[in-house]
Amino acid sequence: MNMTSEEIFYIVNHGIQTTTVAEEAKTVEKASTVDDTTMDDGMRTPTMRSINVADAYDWKHLAATSEQELSIAQAELERERRKNRRLESQLSQSAVGWADCNRQCQALLNSNYVLSQELQRFRFTIEALEAVIQKLFMAPRPREDGERIASSYMTV
Repeated sequence: MNMTSEEIFYIVNHGIQTTTVAEEAKTVEKASTVDDTTMDDGMRTPTMRSINVADAYDWKHLAATSEQELSIAQAELERERRKNRRLESQLSQSAVGWADCNRQCQALLNSNYVLSQELQRFRFTIEALEAVIQKLFMAPRPREDGERIASSYMTV
């Protein structure tokens, strides 16, 4: 392969030999083909290659399908958000209800304790009254004529 003087000319960068002009041109061409673009009339503006109509239709259909799936997913997400807000509200109301129930149960427990103490006091009072009645019933009673008789023989 014969090289021209232009091809042999080396590009020098700070005194270091890097590449030839021909190699540089090949590198630019490779970069253009890798990017799927070509250089138009030396204007150095990339242009697209021809587009396959079937591929374009497939991409359009895929985009439409993706948009539809996205809107469905967004609707489901919004439903989940509403459901979560409703459940959080119910949880909050339930917690308030449980707190009220707990306070009421505590109040009932306290009143039950007070009532049991009062019942115990009434039992002691009843036992004391029964003992007094028993003593009064067993004690001899004076008769109208002044003699004492046993209360067990007493008539009402």
